[in-house]
Amino acid sequence: MNLPACATTVGAMAQALSELAGPEVAARLQWVNDPAIARVVGSWPGVVRASRAQALGLQPDPNAQAIVSQHMQALANGVT
Repeated sequence: MNLPACATTVGAMAQALSELAGPEVAARLQWVNDPAIARVVGSWPGVVRASRAQALGLQPDPNAQAIVSQHMQALANGVT
C-alpha cells in the first residue's frame, strides 16, 4: 500500500526551514548538484496514487512547513 504523501520541492522545504528555524539555519544548506542522486530522484514518479490508504483515512502532510515542523519537534524531543 502506498502511503499518501505531500507533493513538495526541495526549494519549498528550504523555505520552510528558513521560516521556522531562521535564515541562519537555512544558510547551512549546501546546494550541490549530485548527478547520481539526480538520476535516482529523476526516475521516481511525480504522482503516486494512494487511494487505498486514503480510503482508510490516512492523509498526507498539508505542506512543507508541517513536515519541517514535525522534524524540529522530534529533534527537540530527542528523537533522531
